[in-house]
Amino acid sequence: MTIAFLTPVVLKSKVSPRARRHLTMSSSRGGVNTVKICGMHTPEDARMVVEEARNLLPEDVSLMLGMIMWPGSKRYVSTDVASKIACIAKDAGIPSVGVFVDEDANTMIAARDAAGLDFVQLHGKASRDQYDGLPPETPKLYVVDVKSNGEYTIDRPLSEKDLVLFDSKGGDNITTALTSLDPWGVDVASGVNDEGGIRKDRAKLQRFLSHISKFYDLTAN
Repeated sequence: MTIAFLTPVVLKSKVSPRARRHLTMSSSRGGVNTVKICGMHTPEDARMVVEEARNLLPEDVSLMLGMIMWPGSKRYVSTDVASKIACIAKDAGIPSVGVFVDEDANTMIAARDAAGLDFVQLHGKASRDQYDGLPPETPKLYVVDVKSNGEYTIDRPLSEKDLVLFDSKGGDNITTALTSLDPWGVDVASGVNDEGGIRKDRAKLQRFLSHISKFYDLTAN
């Protein structure tokens, strides 16, 4: 399992209502507040994810939809497709996220505006070096990769707005990892994909969301 800490930072309050809700959300009980399903590839998958999240997630655990905007990925989506998925997210009242790898600030800004994204997620040193070039009203998900050896320990405390990326193929160790890390949110991509590695698998998604719901129940009591 690979774990990445995705820390959104906003310099000013001029952000979309959907992004602001996720950035200001807090919980006195601890535990998962947000689930991000990444690698969305089609509007049909986006609608399915929204449907399953509504059915399986507790009411106060929110959803985010992420799309890969890097042409080097097999799950890459064009700006046109990203815009359609972002519209589905907007209609559902949830934020959309564009994932960029080693892109310059102008490219990320143009894609954000064209697709109507709420967040940009920065992967790779080149993208992270462009951090200050992004306008303050663009919430950023800043990625720091950590390779897990199964112990799920890190050398710094989690911040209030950290997401933890789970891309384990099995998924049955999610509750154990969540209990150890107690993150604000979780992010999954290939862990809920079908055998082709591109489209979302409904059964895998249901299993993943059920694990999140189970952990929520454990921390709520």
